[in-house]
Amino acid sequence: MAAPGRTEKAGTGRGRLWGAAVLALLVVGYAAGKVERALFRLGLRTEPAVYGAVETRYEGKAVLLRRETVVPAPAAGRVTLLVGEGRHVRAGDLIVELGDAGAAGRAAQALEEIDRRLASLEAAYRGEEQQVRAARRELEQRLAKEEQQLSEALAKADREAALAAEARRDQAAHELARLEATLLEFSRAYEAERERLLEQRRAAVPPRPEGAVLVRAPEAGVVSFSLDGYEADLVPGAELAAVFERGPASERRIQDGLVVAGGEPLFRVVETHEVEVAVRLRGPGLEKGSKVTLEFRGIPERKFTGTLVESRPAGNELWGRVRLDGFDSSLVYRREMDVVLTTGRKQGVVVPAAAVVEAEGRQGVYVVLGDQILFRPVRVLGGDGRRAVLDGVPEGARVVLNPGRLARR
Repeated sequence: MAAPGRTEKAGTGRGRLWGAAVLALLVVGYAAGKVERALFRLGLRTEPAVYGAVETRYEGKAVLLRRETVVPAPAAGRVTLLVGEGRHVRAGDLIVELGDAGAAGRAAQALEEIDRRLASLEAAYRGEEQQVRAARRELEQRLAKEEQQLSEALAKADREAALAAEARRDQAAHELARLEATLLEFSRAYEAERERLLEQRRAAVPPRPEGAVLVRAPEAGVVSFSLDGYEADLVPGAELAAVFERGPASERRIQDGLVVAGGEPLFRVVETHEVEVAVRLRGPGLEKGSKVTLEFRGIPERKFTGTLVESRPAGNELWGRVRLDGFDSSLVYRREMDVVLTTGRKQGVVVPAAAVVEAEGRQGVYVVLGDQILFRPVRVLGGDGRRAVLDGVPEGARVVLNPGRLARR
């Protein structure tokens, strides 16, 4: 039989343990409640940081950086383009002919008049043809109707109705044959007149004058007759500030028949072995060397891959240069476009992007630790505009989603 004193002692010990546990729970509950009440009073919202992955996405402006050779007119004259826009050429290929402006002008007037008459002839023929074809459809429907009525009359052995239907059918068939003959005759007359005008046009084209100047491609590449005045400046490796802070472009397009003076730019040849894109994006920093994908609003349904060879922050923007993996002729025609840049998936601790702020010259988040709210510096690894992937915050830490309220306390 246990001694009464020992039993009382054991009971007292258990009571103390229970009391201590209850007290600890009360203290924790009080502290937690105190923190919650403090957060509530400050109007702060929090959310735990979670481990995950995010595909980083940026939007902004892009400027194409190309190596281009601008070829000036070696003499004054009227331009005749010998190749089309966007044509891949080799060094030495003929690109432009510069002819006598006076003779070319007279020939151009004659050709313009012949082209006007050809267009008028084509419009008249198409209008008449449309009317004849509409009348033919009506006659074909009428003929089919009379054939049907004739069949029905014959089936009923109604001789009188059958004879009337047969007469109407023959009349419709006769009108249809006459209409077909009219259309054929009109078509022959149209073709004869068109051939006559084309012969006049061929005769109006002047032979190449002996004094014509032929301009060749100085190197291999893609030819373009549109120039903006920045061909020598917006090249791969260009300084980003000069790219984004330049003045307006002076657009100029060389066309057939244009009279140019000696020394004026005629065309440009774009090299195809290297092309870069200067990007000005909204969002956090992105590491140099990152593999990226670009989608240009001016080039639909196409994606271009490349490497970020330069990256630096500029206020709340990211400025960088992307070296594309390959050239495409669609990159010749535009200089500046809207762009969407995406990078590979970044893994790490993920928080809402609104939680990331800049304080004391560093990026970071405010974290709730016990009854305190502390600023934790972080390194932003990536994000998609809604979420940010961080290095520097433990998984499960509660971050403040509206840190702007802390600055207004």
